[in-house]
Amino acid sequence: MKTLCASLRINVLGSKGVGKSAITVRYLTRRFIGEYSSGLDISYQSTFTHGDTPIKLDLLDVSSQDEYQAVCHDLYDADAFVVVYSVTDKGSFKVAQKEVEMIRSRTPSETPILLLGNKLDLEHVRTVPREEILRVKEAYGCAHTEVSAAECPVMIVNGIHALILDAVSSLGHSGRCIKRRRSLFENMSRKLGNVFRRKSLDEAPVTKKKTFRISHNANRRSV
Repeated sequence: MKTLCASLRINVLGSKGVGKSAITVRYLTRRFIGEYSSGLDISYQSTFTHGDTPIKLDLLDVSSQDEYQAVCHDLYDADAFVVVYSVTDKGSFKVAQKEVEMIRSRTPSETPILLLGNKLDLEHVRTVPREEILRVKEAYGCAHTEVSAAECPVMIVNGIHALILDAVSSLGHSGRCIKRRRSLFENMSRKLGNVFRRKSLDEAPVTKKKTFRISHNANRRSV
């Protein structure tokens, strides 16, 4: 059996309502859950196999509660970042741009960033100009893609896989072991299916009640 000898931390940032949780859960499970209530940060654990090297993934879905963020931890302590905006909300893109600026000012210049536009199924009511996106992408050296978390997981999976490979390359992980990073949250472990379940007519929206870690057993493999 192969032994985990590498780890990556990926922080998912963005303003409230852009679909950070939906995108994270889509990547991990291929399932879509449409409604979440804002709460505390959740750290998801999964594994990605690159060649013969299993890589432990720590994906931090960061809450949009600014007052909590300010006192809890350093949002920019990660190996790579997914910065999410909604194509229907120009304000969310401004927030995303500020997050990218902060990442570039507080992390090494080669740190991979995926600028990810969500809600592409609502393209007909887009308010974020493509020219503005291109300008930010080129100015800060970000990867960029736009997706619909509601419709299809393929672009989400492809985008995050590419981000992981960029992080592996930039950190020199390929072909050798690296120092294991500690998770941000060590206090709880819950199965993903018990925390995030499909919303039925009789169920309340999924609520992030505590700060905890979720271990997900699916193994993602690079292609």
